[in-house]
Amino acid sequence: TNPPARSNIAPLNPSVCSVSIITVMDGDATGASGRSQELFDLLDQCRQGISVLSAENEALRQQLGIQEEVSEIVEPPRTDVIATSTSTLPPVRSDSVPFFGQQSLDHAEHFTVAGLWKKAVATRSGSLPGGDLLDVTATDSVDPLRLTAISAKTAAHLCRVPNLPLSPNSPPKLVWDIMGLVLICWDVFFIPLTALELPQVTFTIIMDWITLIFWTCDIGVSFVSGYYKKGELVMNLRSIAISYMMSWFLVDLIVVVPDWVTSITASDQAVSQNMKMLRAFRALRILRLLRLLKLQRLVNIAYDFISSEYAFIMIGMLRLVVFIIVLNHVIACGWFLTGKFAVDTGMERSWLLDTVNGDMLAEPKLYQYTTSLHWSLTQFTPASMEVSARNVPERMLSIGVLFFALITFSSFVGSITTSMTALRSMRADTKKQFWMLRRYLGFKKVPYATRSRIIKFLEFQCAKRSAEVSVESIEILDLLSVPLQNLLQFELRKQLLEGHPFFAYLQEHMLPIMISICSRVLKLTAFAPEDVVFRPGEESTSMYVVQSGDMEYRVHSSNHECLVAHQVGALAWLSEAALWTNWWHRGYFTSRAASWIGIIKPGPLAEIAKIHTAPWCFCRQYAAVFVDNLNRLNQESWNDLGLDTEKLQGLVEGAKNPENFLEKETRSRGVESWADSDDGRSIRSSRNSSKVQERPFSGFKL
Repeated sequence: TNPPARSNIAPLNPSVCSVSIITVMDGDATGASGRSQELFDLLDQCRQGISVLSAENEALRQQLGIQEEVSEIVEPPRTDVIATSTSTLPPVRSDSVPFFGQQSLDHAEHFTVAGLWKKAVATRSGSLPGGDLLDVTATDSVDPLRLTAISAKTAAHLCRVPNLPLSPNSPPKLVWDIMGLVLICWDVFFIPLTALELPQVTFTIIMDWITLIFWTCDIGVSFVSGYYKKGELVMNLRSIAISYMMSWFLVDLIVVVPDWVTSITASDQAVSQNMKMLRAFRALRILRLLRLLKLQRLVNIAYDFISSEYAFIMIGMLRLVVFIIVLNHVIACGWFLTGKFAVDTGMERSWLLDTVNGDMLAEPKLYQYTTSLHWSLTQFTPASMEVSARNVPERMLSIGVLFFALITFSSFVGSITTSMTALRSMRADTKKQFWMLRRYLGFKKVPYATRSRIIKFLEFQCAKRSAEVSVESIEILDLLSVPLQNLLQFELRKQLLEGHPFFAYLQEHMLPIMISICSRVLKLTAFAPEDVVFRPGEESTSMYVVQSGDMEYRVHSSNHECLVAHQVGALAWLSEAALWTNWWHRGYFTSRAASWIGIIKPGPLAEIAKIHTAPWCFCRQYAAVFVDNLNRLNQESWNDLGLDTEKLQGLVEGAKNPENFLEKETRSRGVESWADSDDGRSIRSSRNSSKVQERPFSGFKL
């Protein structure tokens, strides 16, 4: 028997300005005409409401100065009879539950877009200009709610990096700083040796001119180089100039000016005799060594290339050793200079004249330097030698060096001891943990095969952790702002998804959305050898992306007689259909070695896409195109392996240009085409809805 006749009229929603009239089965021919007239009356009321809202929208557009044309609303044709019988209703399409076991899972007749992509969403950011799918770009970790469409000219202007001032992180500035570091190393070695009055050779003369010209040019570079103030990058030329003149400008001037004067007048002997005082200022070049404080940033950049904690500790110890050697080099030259000063001032006794070997000044320069260096090293250790102080200046220097060595050497020994203890504790803690694990597994009588798998996997994980720096061990990262934390996660994980055309399009045109996906949706999970990720017949809830390791996918052959194995390497993706439709796994996905896999669930992905009209529109269009392509595939080719990149790129193009995709599918599939199906009409309506600018986005009917 037919149910009681009824008619449901969807209420008028001003934000959507659309009318949905649902007609139902009508069993009484006599009352059909009356009910049809009632429906026509309601339809006239809806048209009047649409006219009123259109007038209000036009008034608002005039006030806002919007000149774009609005897509016309096509009214359904009015017919004499609106009635639908049960015989004309289309069959209900749904995914059938696959068979679990060795049989094929390819008997599902049709796939439909998942329900979460059919829900309407109210935009939070208002209407968007432009009728085409928006190219939303962003150059920083901005709030995704502030996505805006910008023109190509504006994007090029925003992305343009000005030549001046130079950013401290720009490649030209880094190259300049590296050159300065090399020249400072030369100054650290050569400037103290001037106390020995070494003869000038061609190499030293060339190096003197190179360093002089470089540090002179460095003054100009400093006036156009940005700097950080309280964590903020300052790129204002006026502020840069004021900051430089109040800090390093005077030091650089004192270093460079005497060098230029002495270098120019060095060839004029008459002038040189009258400029002994000015030439003495060349000793001020030792102030160049203060630039080591400015180049600490380069040392931090070098540390960025160290991924092992063991190597980091060893390099820290090596840095302490180099510091002690450089310090003794400077003290040795100072010790020789003190003795030379005593001889030049006419003192009767000096360590250069009163030694076991006699007159030290008659010895070669190399012997003089090595003797001075030997004396300097004995001040830092309990060792002794035949050279000692012979006058008051030399005795005062010896006392000062002893006090300084007492503090410095103690700190040095303490740092070395701490580093060695840290190295031993790293290994001791790991060994203790494995010993406790073996005791626990033995006490619980865990089978040997399972015990061996657990221990081998943990050994691999510990070795990998020791070679890398875990995020949990860096407590300072908690001080980062949320946008910077999201940006960091994006930089660490983007390589997993940028090979997929869908996510590559999001990264290129909707960067904030991609940042949110990498930081909030993509989750990494470790799998041990022989672990089974999924089996055939299990309902798929995620898309999988292999980060590292060796995975294998096995699926039944077309005749179901054997399993065909496929090797799955890094950056490969599986079970993408789980994001867009109801999907059951068709094969076995197992790990052949310790592996890391990224997991993307459709629910969190949809929540991220809903934050704005542009990504939500694109994701829904892509979902409909992907599901239609899945329905057109041969059932024997249904499996969890991802489609090839070229095919996925075509699906992305179809989601970007639904009209062209509809025409192409219509030509290829005939009259009863996908363009006339529910999914096809949903894409077409969503495309038209995205062109209406004066009202917020309210969702599409897929």
